[in-house]
Order: sequence, then C-alpha cells, then structure tokens
Amino acid sequence: MVNFLKAIGAALLALFVVVSTAACGEDPENPTVLIIEGDKIALDEFNYFYYNTKEDFDQGNESYWSDPDNVKKLYDDVFFILKRNRAIKDLAKEYGIKLSSQTKSEISEYIKQVKNSYTSKEEYYSKLESEHMSERMFGELLRLRELWQQLYEHVTNEASGIILADDKTLLEDIPKNFYRATHILIMNDEGEDPAENKALAEQLLARIKAGEDFDTLKDEYTEDQRVKGNSDGYYFTHGQMIQSFENAVKQLEPGEISDVVESVYGYHIIRRLPLEDEYIDKHLEELRDLYMTRVFNEMLEERANSYEITFTEAYHQLDILPNPNENANQNT
Repeated sequence: MVNFLKAIGAALLALFVVVSTAACGEDPENPTVLIIEGDKIALDEFNYFYYNTKEDFDQGNESYWSDPDNVKKLYDDVFFILKRNRAIKDLAKEYGIKLSSQTKSEISEYIKQVKNSYTSKEEYYSKLESEHMSERMFGELLRLRELWQQLYEHVTNEASGIILADDKTLLEDIPKNFYRATHILIMNDEGEDPAENKALAEQLLARIKAGEDFDTLKDEYTEDQRVKGNSDGYYFTHGQMIQSFENAVKQLEPGEISDVVESVYGYHIIRRLPLEDEYIDKHLEELRDLYMTRVFNEMLEERANSYEITFTEAYHQLDILPNPNENANQNT
C-alpha cells in the first residue's frame, strides 16, 4: 500500500501550506493550545507539525537537542509554519477563494476509500497515530492543500496581475536572486553514525584541498542522485533549498568550495557555480516557475511575520521540549 499519509504530510511540510481552522467549540481531548490573530490552533494541529518537524531534525537522535540553537530552530520553524498557515487562509479569503462543495465531497469520499483500504479501523487509526495525525487533521491536510493550490494558481495567473513574471522581469531578477551550486552529500541514514559520516566528509574536503578533482569525487561519493554525473547542479532562488545550504552558497563566490556544512540530511561539501546564459535560455519556463513560487512565498512570509502568537494554559501543560521563544517575541 502506498504510504499516502507520509507522502501528503511530507509534501505539505516542505511547502508549509496547511491552513489552521478552529473547531466548533472546545474539545477537552483536543484543546486550543495556541491562538494566532484570534485563530485557534488545536492540539492535534500543533502536534502534527511539532513532532514531524522534530523527527525531521533529529532523525531519532535525542542528543541533537542538547544544543539550545537546535531547539530554537525547531520552535522557529513550527511557529512560522503555523503563522504562514494563517496567512494562506487570510489571503484566500481576500481573493474570494474557497473550496467548492464538489471538491469537499471528493475529499470526503477519498478519505472513506482510504479508511476502507485497511483491514480494520484499528489498523487505520494506528497508521494515523504513527504519523502524529488525527483523523480531523487528515481531512484538513487534504482540504487545505486544495485551498493552497487554488490560491497559488490565482496569484500566479497572468490575468490576475498580482505576480508579474514576464520575460523582462524574470531576466532582470535572475542575476540578482538566483544561484547555482552542486555538492557532495554524505547522508545520515537511519542506523548510521553521524560522526563517521562527518569524518568522511572532512576527509573528502581535505582531498579536494590537496588538489583532487571536485567533480570526480562528487560523482563517486555524493548520495544526491540528482547531481551525480550532472554538471548543471541546482539553479535555485531564495527559500527553495534548506537554509543551511542556501546560506553556505551565498557566502561563496562562483568556483569556490565550502567547508563541511551540516543539515538535517547529513554533511555537504558545496561548490558554487556561475549562472550560464545558455542554460537560462533553455530552461526559462522552469526558472519562471521558481520565480513565481518565491514571490508567492514572500507574500505569505510578509503576512505571517505580522502575526503574534498567544499561548494558552493547555499549551503550558504539554510535555515537550522547553520553548526558548515563549517569553521572547511571542505573547503569553
């Protein structure tokens, strides 16, 4: 059976596109734990993003949280997701975008089909629990993914005039806001010792500094199949690579190679590459999509950053990592 829950959840986490919705009344088993601009965030929604983000960060290694900076990054990401969710809902409302009755019915029917595909209700609910997901959140993920998609299609439609992405605008933007890079990635796969992987990455970096060819070592050692044997590397703009990767690339000049860079995936040795006109001309439509996605995300980010979070008593009772932001920039 296709792991539909993980697939849907991973896609939405990568895009940060789920919108908060307040339940009717207060469920004592699913209390409100946060309030964003009057929008109630229930426990099941917070848990979904908190625990999945936490697992993405630590990969099962609880010692990862001994570094206070890692804890802060966890909460920064989770709270930003939740505020961004609110921004999507607000923008959709402003543009008159809402799901049709037919779309809602199709989603409900899909949920029934998924539920019936399991041998028992117990197996179905066990699967939901393993993904830190309630049945309510499963429905929200599906419905709100559709809302996000409709919002994105509206603001990037040329007829709306909201995001301009004509050739002139795009070609002026690319030299200023696009980057190109490749890398050697040593991944921290399950069961592996991160220290050994880091040591390997440092050995490879030493070999490069001693004069060995970066591309030869990349094709032999990288665990990112998209750059193995690929001289183009990645063309990307702000917000489309993990933050540590993007930050490292910005600090390099074309042709320069980074030190070992750590991320949730493992260890990277990054080489920044120059933008090439021939590639840009050939892949202009792909770059246009990346540009529109970035501008759309910037719209959401600006709106999200204007919101404040209020913590409820139910939040203070949660058995979670201590929140370093709680008494800083958030309302309590």
